[in-house]
Amino acid sequence: MSSQPPIRTPDHRLRVFVSSTLEELAPERTAARAAISKLRLAPILFELGARPHPPRDLYKAYLEQSHVFIGVYWERYGWVAPGMDISGLEDEYMLSAGKPKLIYVKDPAPDRQPRLKQLLDRIRSDESVSYKKFKSASELRRLIEDDVALLLAERFEGVDGASGVEGAEPLPAPARWPVPASPIIGRFSELEAVTELLLRDDVRLVTLTGAGGIGKSRLALELVERLRDKFEDGVSFVALSPITDWKIVELTVAQSLGLPEAKGRPVMDQLKEHLAGRHALLYIDNFEQVLPAAPMVSALLAAAPQLKVLVTSRAVLNLRGEYEYVVPPLKLPAPDNADLAQLDAYGAIKLFVERAQAANASFELGPDNVHAVVEICNRLDGVPLAIELAAARVRILPPQSLLDRLSKSLDALGTGTRDLPERQQTLRRTIDWSFELLDEDEKRFFARLAVFVRGQTLDAVEAVCNLEGDIDVFGLICSLVEKSLLVQQMMPSGEARFYQLGTVRQYALELLIESGERDELRRRHGEYYKDLALQAEKELRGPNQVIWVEALEAEYDNLRAALAWAEDQDDPELLLQLTASAWAFWQVRGHLSETARWASKALGKGQTSESRARAEVLRAAGRVAHSRGDLERGKALYEEALEVWAKIGDDSGVGMSLKDLGNLAIEHDEYENARTLYEQSLALHRRAGNRVEEAATLNNLGVVGRLQENWDAAVDELTQSLELFRQIGDQQGTARCLLNLGGAYLGSGDAHKAGVLSRESLVLWRELGGKWDIVDCFEDMGSIAARTDRPADAARLYGAGDALREIVGATPSPFEQALMDQHLDRAKEALGEDGFRKAWDEGRSMSFDDAVDYALEVFPDS
Repeated sequence: MSSQPPIRTPDHRLRVFVSSTLEELAPERTAARAAISKLRLAPILFELGARPHPPRDLYKAYLEQSHVFIGVYWERYGWVAPGMDISGLEDEYMLSAGKPKLIYVKDPAPDRQPRLKQLLDRIRSDESVSYKKFKSASELRRLIEDDVALLLAERFEGVDGASGVEGAEPLPAPARWPVPASPIIGRFSELEAVTELLLRDDVRLVTLTGAGGIGKSRLALELVERLRDKFEDGVSFVALSPITDWKIVELTVAQSLGLPEAKGRPVMDQLKEHLAGRHALLYIDNFEQVLPAAPMVSALLAAAPQLKVLVTSRAVLNLRGEYEYVVPPLKLPAPDNADLAQLDAYGAIKLFVERAQAANASFELGPDNVHAVVEICNRLDGVPLAIELAAARVRILPPQSLLDRLSKSLDALGTGTRDLPERQQTLRRTIDWSFELLDEDEKRFFARLAVFVRGQTLDAVEAVCNLEGDIDVFGLICSLVEKSLLVQQMMPSGEARFYQLGTVRQYALELLIESGERDELRRRHGEYYKDLALQAEKELRGPNQVIWVEALEAEYDNLRAALAWAEDQDDPELLLQLTASAWAFWQVRGHLSETARWASKALGKGQTSESRARAEVLRAAGRVAHSRGDLERGKALYEEALEVWAKIGDDSGVGMSLKDLGNLAIEHDEYENARTLYEQSLALHRRAGNRVEEAATLNNLGVVGRLQENWDAAVDELTQSLELFRQIGDQQGTARCLLNLGGAYLGSGDAHKAGVLSRESLVLWRELGGKWDIVDCFEDMGSIAARTDRPADAARLYGAGDALREIVGATPSPFEQALMDQHLDRAKEALGEDGFRKAWDEGRSMSFDDAVDYALEVFPDS
């Protein structure tokens, strides 16, 4: 007799089986799922036909793998399958024997079927079962949340409600939305209307539309501040303003949500998995220039039933289920209304007064200027950005003079292009007027700044925009900041960055194109960021590593713009050079998709090049393929890079490619071959005087020693590597080598030394933010704990490492798994299966920061 293959649940979290009839209790099933998911548990709700197994086999298998049973009943007894004497509903209850049970019965039930009444009478007589009545789906959700949390605290030792359940993943740190510098003005009715819309059960996508400068983003920011407590899993922010290529929107969303690159997995699959089951609000700002990516939003909503999305865009996304809210201008008084007592009720006037007082502390709205202010706000149609630009001029001219100049400017320039919306024409006229207030040097400089994307440093402006070589860049920047045409932003490092608001930059970009200077400025911009990336390539392996990583993160969009410019040029070598330079930054941050995209473009254009840049890009592409598990393609790319290095006579480059091939040899358990390749690489780096690569190759040789259990050789090579990394000041190399050296000492029998080194590595990786490598720290420290008769600590550290592996998408190598298995068996033998599982679950339930703190506490620094 053949047997069915085992049916496994799709995850390994604590599972809650929900038994109920389907159609009559559909809202209650949804409520139960939401309550269980909120506690980071896995809800199991049987649906007929969900798997290719007979129904009873399926729910029996799922029940066997579940930890808690919830029964929700109302009037129907349920279907009795052929060959069965009882319904699936009663059978599920019977099969749940021995599990904690929470029973919820919906009342009133005037048509309750007799067999269900008999079942409920029997259940109610069981004193070990929790039995409660409810009236609505919302009441059921509250009951389940409270009861399951209490049950976990009482029945599952070491588990603390929503934060301590096995498999509870700390949310990756998402991008935080910008905090407005001042309170919102004049948007009470809009806030009320959109809040009501977003909180409706049948509304999941709301798009705020309107002309540039109308205040869509400001309204959205206020909304998410007010609504963040309404979503159990919070609000996430995605800024699309610097993105022009719709093909990278998915990648941008993933990066904004803090998701790491996952080896061999499509970004969309990663996004769906991350958002599924989360009750969250996703705020996506400035969608208009990437509208072809709109189907992504529908896909995310379909994958995550509790997700809601708030979008700002100048155009609707044209998706099913989309609710558009057209953001209106600020409320305006009639042009002849000069009643000071009434004007405080108009948002346009309040905004003008506040911004004017910010520009000129002595400004007051009074009888002598009220008519001019009312007229200005009406001339500007209540558009917030236009009003802010006008009010900022109060530091120079009184309102009546401003009105006179505004009138002249409008009369002279007329309207914008006919195909623009009327409000956008109004904004264009307003920026025209603000632009006309500048002198000739300021106008030229204002247009040149549009070559930058999402801001720039003073050094960058000096290098790119000073075409004449003798202009006062700093003075011009200060002037534009004062006139609200340039915004200053202080970075955490203390350095100032300057940027144009999106609509202002678009206006400036049109002027730049008309000026005839755009091509030269793009060339200078591309050269500047190519040189910056080249400098960073060196600095990223030195003592200023952390500072440079943060600096390049701020310049991410300018790097993309420089690459786009290089792609437009008929100069394959330039694109190769810029891609090769940017690769150093992408490697540190783990931006595999970005690397793959630009490496493909650069190699496609530079197929015949035999330059250092092409060899570097081949290595970068090989590293991506290797990381994603495509070992054959990785080998081909590494070998092609090796050929280029050899042709141009670059010994250190040859050494890097030999080391790459050695890494691939380890994947195939070819340890002697790997050692030979590493030794050849080391000799070449020493001959070339490349100390960074010398240190890295010594580290790899030490790893081979560990794999071959040649502990003395491993300790010697890793010690040499560590000394070199410390001399150079390479924090990443130091952290990685410390961990490998700790493993070598553990193998040689010095567990105390291994613990000290592993702890030091963990401290460095926490500073760098390298979660992939922190997984290795947890597991190596778990091995050390197991070898030093601390089995509970070992199990907790292994559990923490396992949870973090799921988050970063990392899988252990065969060597790592074999090493762990040895020590796992030791810990299991010492604790027993139940004791080990308890400690393992405690480790898995820790937050990332708590797990790091625990590891550092377990291993003192001496």
